Amino acid sequence: MPAYVDADRLVSQHCAIIASTGAGKSWLAGVLIERLTAAAEIPIIVFDPHGEYSAMQVPRTEEGRAVSERVEIYVVGKVDVSAQDKAFEAKYGSPRRYIRIGLNPRSLPLRALERLLEGFYGLTDAQRRILEEGWQGATAYGDRQPLTDVEELISEVLEYGKQAAPSGYAGEMALSGLAARLRALFKSPIFLEKYGDTYAGEPVKLFDPQRLLAAPGVHVLDLSGLDLVDQRNFHGGCPRRDVQGGRQEGQPPLLNSRRGGPQLRAG
Repeated sequence: MPAYVDADRLVSQHCAIIASTGAGKSWLAGVLIERLTAAAEIPIIVFDPHGEYSAMQVPRTEEGRAVSERVEIYVVGKVDVSAQDKAFEAKYGSPRRYIRIGLNPRSLPLRALERLLEGFYGLTDAQRRILEEGWQGATAYGDRQPLTDVEELISEVLEYGKQAAPSGYAGEMALSGLAARLRALFKSPIFLEKYGDTYAGEPVKLFDPQRLLAAPGVHVLDLSGLDLVDQRNFHGGCPRRDVQGGRQEGQPPLLNSRRGGPQLRAG
């Protein structure tokens, strides 16, 4: 039975596809993405926790070739995805093409960093005050944050934030506790520490959401090599203001984190 979707409403509101396991949620999401790509010059960003959407690179029909040529895969983090690559080549007869990316820790908005630290490790009131002061100083570089190793970044945060620490032993404990939390978070494979970083001989590029939002097409962020904790890190660390900015500028991205306009036929 044919079904139609209002494309303007789809990309300007929240949407959920809900069904039991095996009912075809991922397939339907893929159909919607393909139809949107064919119908409009917009950027679509797909958060792919299971590595399912790399298959969009492989056209099954001549009509689908135009869409597949506009699909870019980004493997997130310095992680081993050789099993996914082998499975892809065995199934489709061609190697998977992708760009490996990572985050600059300094690009994290303060509130996103607070949420991650609080969610994983907890923060005392003193640590939160130190972080708020210290992060402002450590990221006071404008739009182009330098990429440095974790220990240098942590040292800057503590140096700028120590004025907010309580005096005496309580302050020393708050500073050392915050340093340990930041160190544990930033050792995640999603973060980079230097320019020209590589993994297994592959270059790892800085994640640039503004570039993705300016480029029409399908941008698949493959998180399948990350464990659930690091997937959450990446979700929490993505600069949300950049995504919202793209929508306000008339370039509405479709963010897919699960497995009166033009009408899209979806059946």
